[in-house]
Amino acid sequence: MKPSILHFFRQITFSFLFILSIALCHAQVVYSVDDLNLSSPQIIKTNDGGYLINTYRSNYTPNSTPIEGTSRYRLIKINSVGDTTWTALNDYFSPVGMLENSDGSFASITGKYTSDFFICDGTGFQWGDKILFTKIDAAGNLLNEFELNPGCVNVLGSVMKVDADRYAVACTYYNVLPSWVGLPPDGHLFFMDDNGNITQDQIYTDVVFDKSDLFMGDQGDIHLIYEDSNGNLALNTHDDMLNLISSTTLPNTTALFPPSSEIQKIEGHKQPLSGNISVAISYYSFLNNITYHLKTLTFDANFNLIDNYDYAWSRYNSERLNYEMSDYFVVASTVDNNGNSDIQLNLFDPNGLKTDSTTLDIISDRERASALIFDYNGEILIGGSFNCCNLDVSFGPAQSFISFGYNFITDVEDQTSVNDIQVFPNPTTGNLQVQSSLTKIVSVDIYDLTGRIVHSAIDKNGINRIAIPDIPSGVYAVLLKDGNNKSISKRIVLK
Repeated sequence: MKPSILHFFRQITFSFLFILSIALCHAQVVYSVDDLNLSSPQIIKTNDGGYLINTYRSNYTPNSTPIEGTSRYRLIKINSVGDTTWTALNDYFSPVGMLENSDGSFASITGKYTSDFFICDGTGFQWGDKILFTKIDAAGNLLNEFELNPGCVNVLGSVMKVDADRYAVACTYYNVLPSWVGLPPDGHLFFMDDNGNITQDQIYTDVVFDKSDLFMGDQGDIHLIYEDSNGNLALNTHDDMLNLISSTTLPNTTALFPPSSEIQKIEGHKQPLSGNISVAISYYSFLNNITYHLKTLTFDANFNLIDNYDYAWSRYNSERLNYEMSDYFVVASTVDNNGNSDIQLNLFDPNGLKTDSTTLDIISDRERASALIFDYNGEILIGGSFNCCNLDVSFGPAQSFISFGYNFITDVEDQTSVNDIQVFPNPTTGNLQVQSSLTKIVSVDIYDLTGRIVHSAIDKNGINRIAIPDIPSGVYAVLLKDGNNKSISKRIVLK
């Protein structure tokens, strides 16, 4: 279904924030504190119906290149009606990996790069990655902070909340820096309680979970998807005690990517209706010039590849959105705009085909997305920065914003008619029949696995037949739209 975008007004006031309303008819909250540099906000929903917002904060030194300062974090807790209940500054509670406990306290499990001198296995190092656990109470006061596996280099892969006061963590413990020759690394998958105590630690010798994601499967199963040492995607399935149930690899994964490519981020999701697995991979290719891409893969429950799409991309943050009648998901990306940057919202169907996108004109020409969640009404909250990451200090310090009120409309009633559509025969030799008793199809787009449109047709009187042109055999996506601008995609096999 191809949705439209709605905007609505929401007023939230903080003592140190100000509100901007612009022509797109929605409200933005912009963080602006004298000479402070606040950027890359993260947002989580809290049990009381409010939100916890956390931003990177550093002192801003005018006319310095690059911008200099001491990094800390500013936390803002707001309640269900938008009032600020407390704010706090914290050296350790990172915006990444924020989680809420049943008693209203919060934990953060995050990776942090350090340039402080440390000794690992008798050898001194001047830099490396660490994993930190931090806990604050319901008012933002620091309760506990410590380093996991202190003394050596440790890289965080993924964190997932399992239940009220228990988290699953995937990470890698190195005995030396990752690029140095030494003892093999250990991949760790463990549970952690709300005080940072580790239980059920599963160790995978010579396995790296640096690029990985944890997501829930059926009946409490825990899926871990990661890039193995051969560059292949691997999926481990564990029960609720972290016992390994199955381990599956996608052979020749590298063949799905251009030469000289490197994966940056992997995100997995179990589709609740179909049982298929959606995977979004951010990667870059440096064969000639560096180019950024987003690859969307769809697997069946046995990790057999069904669909593969590839899009020219940029840095992105994503959050899956599961509709009751479908398995769509949304990605917020940062896109180039003639040397500036804007934020774009993109909607993908269950097969990973991008069916809609919109570019947001929020606050300036230099915006970057850092967070995307869905509020209690199912509408989208965007967190980001403007004037972000510029060496040209004439633009001033970076500032954070939270922008409310975007929605891809996909309600159940509207979805009923498009779900009635049938396309057959499938597989096909080139001639398709379109059948629906509830709606009239007026346009058709056929996409190949790169997301390129290979055939289009429009007929306001209705389309009952599709004559596919002379294109190579393979798997294609057919996007069908009715006269009310609702759409649905179908996967076909062309012989």
